[in-house]
Amino acid sequence: MFYLKKIKLNNFRCYTQSTFDFSPTKTLIIGENAVGKTSLVEGIYYLCFGKSFRDARDMDVLKKNTDFYYISGEFYENEYSNSKVSIGYDKKSKRIQKNSLIYKSISEYVGYFKTIVFSPDDLALIKGAPLERRKFLDINISQLDGNYLKNLIEYKKILKQRNEFLKNSTSEEYDHCLLEVLTTSLIEKARYIIQARKKIIQELNPYIEKIAKSISNGQEIVKLTYSPNSFEDELEGNMMLKEKYDLYTQTTNTGPHRDDVEIKINGEDASTYGSQGQIKTAVLAIKLGLTEYIRKNDDKIIIILDDIFSELDVERQKAILQLIALGNQFFITATDLNSIPDDVIGDGKIIKLRKEEEQ
Repeated sequence: MFYLKKIKLNNFRCYTQSTFDFSPTKTLIIGENAVGKTSLVEGIYYLCFGKSFRDARDMDVLKKNTDFYYISGEFYENEYSNSKVSIGYDKKSKRIQKNSLIYKSISEYVGYFKTIVFSPDDLALIKGAPLERRKFLDINISQLDGNYLKNLIEYKKILKQRNEFLKNSTSEEYDHCLLEVLTTSLIEKARYIIQARKKIIQELNPYIEKIAKSISNGQEIVKLTYSPNSFEDELEGNMMLKEKYDLYTQTTNTGPHRDDVEIKINGEDASTYGSQGQIKTAVLAIKLGLTEYIRKNDDKIIIILDDIFSELDVERQKAILQLIALGNQFFITATDLNSIPDDVIGDGKIIKLRKEEEQ
């Protein structure tokens, strides 16, 4: 069984120098607010994904008044093999290393270990702007498809170049050849992104629908619908049609950077018509469905439940219990054990955190 055995955090968030050992199954991280619970699981996520799940930059996770952070971890792969991973940052560059292999970029590293985070912020998946739903797709497709992340990075780079070109041009005077080159390059990357997004939504829906029905006792059907700004076979024509408009508005109006995902409950838009309880069910079904979907492809997965049990009623807690029973490694944070069902606590390892100056 794959799992994270230990982690060392140096100058990461509130941690100066701390080491934690974990259970192969369940580790419960308990403590008051602002003692470092979420920072600890954020460090675990860093080891798996190379970046934060909290939209934080590397500069943001540096402990105050320090010049570098260093995270290292040891993963158990099987009885013959462990993997050691380290990530370091010194305000100038970032270094990711697994065993003896040094990665030149996050895109080369992402996907070897997979991780899913459940947190109260997940409600933004439905209540938030389209950016939140695109980010959900991008993060999780990238874990499964390294080429997706490479195409996405290149797409954003070319998009920035094209937008800069548009800002420095007028609809009367501009370099037609250069704009054509940028547009052609953008379309090439965009097609891959659109196809991958369409594919994962189609494949995710059966998992999501099944879990939503289970949580709601058959009362709610949750479905994702991909709403692309432009389908891949229409991209070229649409970009040509909007070329003058792009020059006038000085931005690129066509492409997957403007995509969205419709989330519906019983055929109605969840953000508009869903009750608070229905929205929670939908979000949980999406995350649980994603977890089951990834498990079908790879068992090297770590699951983080960051302060969510106080948000869940009995039926939703049962759904989480079924997930835990599948046997992956879990990290669960909470302010106290009373908010966690006894069946979840079970024989899990308990780590109690206090403020660093009190330790």
